Amino acid sequence: MRKFKYPVDTDQFLKIREQGKLYVDKTDMMYELANEYEYVFLARPRRFGKSLLCNTFKAYFKGQKELFEGLKVMELEKEWKTYPVLHFDMSIMRNCTTLQDMGDVLGAMIERYEKQYGTSKRINDFGSRFDQLIRHIHDTQGQKVVVIIDEYDTPMMRNLYNEDLLAGLRTMLRGFYQTVKLDGAYLRFVFMTGVTKFSQLSIFSELNNLRQISMDDDYSGICGITQEELDTTLRPCVEEYAENLDITTNKHTPC
Repeated sequence: MRKFKYPVDTDQFLKIREQGKLYVDKTDMMYELANEYEYVFLARPRRFGKSLLCNTFKAYFKGQKELFEGLKVMELEKEWKTYPVLHFDMSIMRNCTTLQDMGDVLGAMIERYEKQYGTSKRINDFGSRFDQLIRHIHDTQGQKVVVIIDEYDTPMMRNLYNEDLLAGLRTMLRGFYQTVKLDGAYLRFVFMTGVTKFSQLSIFSELNNLRQISMDDDYSGICGITQEELDTTLRPCVEEYAENLDITTNKHTPC
């Protein structure tokens, strides 16, 4: 009997595909979002598959066609263009306890791309550095930039009851996030995830063309596992699990 490789230890799309681990195909929805909208926001609870989706978008926009063999997007995408991708995972700031620490982490994420694309830090303000980076990439690469910001609200959520720190944090992040609005002419696609919306950052009120899919029925199954997927794609896995436990998968009607 086949033994399935479950991706319980990773949210890396590349690793899942290269190691032949089980992947529930969401790439048709990913393709539609990537080609119908410029700015997309998705709110879901923690541990709900948002990071895997971000990494799937990243592989798609980097033109890693080989990772998508056999998936739905292969029937939809005909060109497979490659774009420069800036991917920021804000969850790595969850254990920072001071504004300085958070600034250092954010600065390091920006610096990684500054080195990759050959621009230097000439500005201390994070929003201005982000803007400089995007414009530099656009000018030197001759392409629009893809921006992916995963768990954008983690720094605020971790410091909700620290008013002094939260005020400084909002100021620091507001300029960084607002760059995605100001640099719209240089951006191909922006995807942001989080648990909720923070109105104090003003990015949601200012992005008139933002598509919020959090409560959209068409994309309700873009993360996590639906009942239909459990009954179809994951059916062999359920049967294997039931066999190991020596139980049946048949539904019983209550007396």
